[in-house]
Amino acid sequence: INEILSLIGVPLFRRATGGDPNAQARSIAIADLQVKVAEVENKRGDLAAKIREQVILQVLDFDQWRREFQISQEVSRRQTLQLKVIETGYRFGQGSTEQYLGQLNSLDKQKGETFRQWARLRSQLMRVKLLVLGTDE
Repeated sequence: INEILSLIGVPLFRRATGGDPNAQARSIAIADLQVKVAEVENKRGDLAAKIREQVILQVLDFDQWRREFQISQEVSRRQTLQLKVIETGYRFGQGSTEQYLGQLNSLDKQKGETFRQWARLRSQLMRVKLLVLGTDE
């Protein structure tokens, strides 16, 4: 009877109570790994949401800089045309040298502002590119 119990009963009893200590340790380790995997997946989802939010904000900023550049570019075009009109009149004796040089100075300032807007636009584009594509590029 003892032999039968030791061959059949003890293994059944161990299975019913969770098995030997090595099996229990393995099942605890597996459960711990499953919990850690779930935590990593949650953190990954949170990071993805944060990156998505940052991309949206940076794209909105890019759109704002794009509009400001376009406005600055159009103002530069109009000032260039205005300077040509003033230059033509100046050549035919209308207007003063001060007016002509003032308009030329104003156009140079506007071109500088347009260039600054262009630089901001490119910088913002690079920020969006880095967020979307990463730093591997």
